[in-house]
Amino acid sequence: MTSPFASDLRRRVDALPTEFRDQYLFEPSERVVLDGVMQQVWRRGRWLWPLFWLASWFDALFPETGSDVPVILKIQAQMSGERHLWRREFYFAGAPLYQPDGI
Repeated sequence: MTSPFASDLRRRVDALPTEFRDQYLFEPSERVVLDGVMQQVWRRGRWLWPLFWLASWFDALFPETGSDVPVILKIQAQMSGERHLWRREFYFAGAPLYQPDGI
């Protein structure tokens, strides 16, 4: 096990729930794909909209909001499992935001 979480979890790995091990403790050749629905995507204050718009240019945040938004989370181990890459896709009006690159 070469996950970035291995050093903290090594002694307790047998006591961990299967779902936890599947999501956090895997090798570079493996990946995890979780899909579901975000009940509410929101932000505070209309005055923050320009910040979200600007951050969307760098794929850090996005200005869209909505209810029952489909979402997919893809987790892949990299660098001998010592690092995990998390890619999130939110589908507003059927169009994906943050299309993953090559995962």
